[in-house]
Amino acid sequence: PLWTVEDLGQRIAADPRFPGCAVEQAASLMLRRDLSLVDSDSLTIHREVFLESGLRLRALYASMARDPRYRAADRAHPATEAWDAVPAKMVTVQLLASQVEALTGFRWTYAGLDMLDNDFYGLRALGGGTDGTAGSRNARQPNATLILVQSRLAEAAASYAVAREQALPVDERLLFTRLDFSETLETDADTIISQLQWLQRSVLGVSAQPDGPEVTANLDLWSDLYAVNSDPVEAWTGVLTALLRDPDFLIY
Repeated sequence: PLWTVEDLGQRIAADPRFPGCAVEQAASLMLRRDLSLVDSDSLTIHREVFLESGLRLRALYASMARDPRYRAADRAHPATEAWDAVPAKMVTVQLLASQVEALTGFRWTYAGLDMLDNDFYGLRALGGGTDGTAGSRNARQPNATLILVQSRLAEAAASYAVAREQALPVDERLLFTRLDFSETLETDADTIISQLQWLQRSVLGVSAQPDGPEVTANLDLWSDLYAVNSDPVEAWTGVLTALLRDPDFLIY
């Protein structure tokens, strides 16, 4: 008898090798590394959860999100055997686009095409994604083309976000919640510092002190940019661009 696409899916799911294969693929994707024998115990646990759920991917990914190997480092503390350090994983190009859009409202499109979700016109492969031909898996470390894509994306997103939030009431903004874009260091230094702290926390998830090195560096950048043509808007656009270009923005 002829098989349909539905038959194919049912036969794949019925194959006894399918649960183990699905778990391994999902684990490699979430951990952002190749698997090894030390992962066998946790993979067995996730496989059982997957089977008990009736092969529901939601249950599988929920189980993996609770795994110490996902939430913490690959090595336990030598004294306590506690998983107490967070590993560094690099964002995929899809996640990079998503987090920029969530922060700024900007989605990089051209002629109706998503520039970070296609390869023929867009930059998905250059941004570290896969095209199914030349690239078989997402980049796991920063590379030259990814940095260039991040730089261009940061510039466009920062310009868009500043213009967009300028037109919004302060209580409806996400990033620029402390000012009205007319402040200067001579008259409103505390307001500018408070805004820099908020941007640092919003974009990079870091709580910085008013006199901390992060705020000091961004304050110097703001001052240098403002000195060019005395335009606070351009100064804030430059600061936000720098934060979105920060290497830490690629790591979680």
